[in-house]
Amino acid sequence: MERLNAELGAVLGAAEVRSWLREQGLDPLADKPDQARQRLGEDIDRWQRIVKAVGIKPE
Repeated sequence: MERLNAELGAVLGAAEVRSWLREQGLDPLADKPDQARQRLGEDIDRWQRIVKAVGIKPE
């Protein structure tokens, strides 16, 4: 896992890759696994609140 994270960090650190990802509407992040886990948890919490607040139901 550490090697994969290091390799992804190197790729995401390249200016041309970051530029291309932004052109695609993405926000490239090169987090460490624990940071990514925390960010994912925060995103899930945020979207759960939004979905509940606007009353979205699965079809």
